Amino acid sequence: MNKFKYEAYLTEFPFLREILGGRCHLDCEFIRVARADENLLLRKPNRHVAVGSMVDIDDRDDVHFVLVDGTIIKDAVAQEYEYYSNYAHDESYNKKGETILEALAGLDNPDAVKYIIVDESGYEVIDHCSTKLFNITIYKAPKGGKISDYIEKARAQALAEVKAEANF
Repeated sequence: MNKFKYEAYLTEFPFLREILGGRCHLDCEFIRVARADENLLLRKPNRHVAVGSMVDIDDRDDVHFVLVDGTIIKDAVAQEYEYYSNYAHDESYNKKGETILEALAGLDNPDAVKYIIVDESGYEVIDHCSTKLFNITIYKAPKGGKISDYIEKARAQALAEVKAEANF
């Protein structure tokens, strides 16, 4: 990514410095700003790890929340985790994750979330060489609604499903 644009994002969104740590603009494909919607809130972040004598890959989606008071909640959402190994005495396994909306519902005040940061990182392989890359999307709170409205809608839908099953 262009160094000047990268630095401009860090100036406009100072919390990115803490989230990005010492990562370099050369490893960044893009940073963008978008508006949160129901599709984002129902998304489960993933992490895929593959280890072995010929491979060591860690592709991941980390989700962070930035509150209106500036507090950063790092790794706020439990990832759907898949681990694969080709070592002789190592077993592959999976671990269930949660949606962004479920993680938001666990907060005392989900409407205090000003930004949802999705940090996608992984490797690009070109000519048998891997390069670590990352993308950042800064989601602003939903326009025209509150996060708590989406939570209540999900709860009402779940209750309706359970009632329909119970009345079968």
